[in-house]
Order: sequence, then C-alpha cells, then structure tokens
Amino acid sequence: MVEPLRLPWSRERDPETASADELRKCGARELARNRPLQAIPPLEAAFAKEAGSFATRINLATAYYLTAQHAKAVPHLRYVLAIEDQNPTALLNLAACLDALGQLDESIQCLEKLLRGRPSWKDGHYNLAIAYLKRDDKAAAEVALKRELELNPQHRAARDLLNRVYITTAKSPGEDEKDPPTDD
Repeated sequence: MVEPLRLPWSRERDPETASADELRKCGARELARNRPLQAIPPLEAAFAKEAGSFATRINLATAYYLTAQHAKAVPHLRYVLAIEDQNPTALLNLAACLDALGQLDESIQCLEKLLRGRPSWKDGHYNLAIAYLKRDDKAAAEVALKRELELNPQHRAARDLLNRVYITTAKSPGEDEKDPPTDD
C-alpha cells in the first residue's frame, strides 16, 4: 500500500496547493530513499503543474523505470534525451525500457550511443553484449564482452557469459577465427 503524500516540511500540505517545485522535491526525496512507488504521485502532480521541467521528467522517468512501468518511462526519457542527448542514465534506462518493450534494435542503438560517448561506462559493454545475444549476434556479443573484460578484468558475469558464447560457437577462449583448426 502506498503511504499518503507527505511533503518535505513539518506540516503536511494539500498536493493541490503545493508548488510543482515542492512536489518534485518530495518525489526526489522518495527516490533517494529508494521508494520509487511513493515518488510517483508527487512527481505526477508536479508534471501536471509544470510539464516542461527537466528535473521532474527525469525523476518521473526514473520512478517509472524502477517500478517496471517501461511504457510510461519512455516518453519522459526521450524528452530528457532531446535536451541532453548524451545523458548516460537516460540512455541506459531508455535502452532497458525499450528492451523490456520488445524494441531490441532501438535498445541496442541507445547502448551503442552511450558507449560512443562514454566508452569506459561500467557494465556498458556487458549490457550491450546481452542485447546482442538476444538478437543472436554472437560475434558482436563476443567483441563487446572482450571490451568489457579489458576495462574490468574481474567482471565475473562478463567472463562467464563470454565462455558461454565460446561454448555455443564451439570456439575456445583465445582462439582466433582466422586460424581454423586443420585436419592434418
């Protein structure tokens, strides 16, 4: 059950009379407390009062994303990216939402864009590899996983996934595709 809306000061106020800024701050506080479900009502109220607020839109998108309301998050993330086209959190969250909505190619485009702007983004190449594997592109997944392991050699999940890619392609770790085995 969602708790009643409490604004960030000692006396409670009616959300109808609270300003968009007060509502946005209330929602942001709930997000900071890892309570995205409780963040949505004040953020939606703030959005209704001031649809053009960047901060409200990114916070609302985050709350929707964290509560698996992907279709609701997408337009807000697109709005954020229209203003800040290299916003890494928005790109990563949009990629995840699009993937969840079955729009895998567009999800991959978001991850590729993220990594063009921030090639060392933690887990970026790993997430891209997973998306490539969903598209059954094992060669691209292998490249992405190798890049992730160059950046983070201790990334166990990336190493395990790369080994699974090798197994499914009958390739040994370190084996070069241009040197196929010979039958001497």
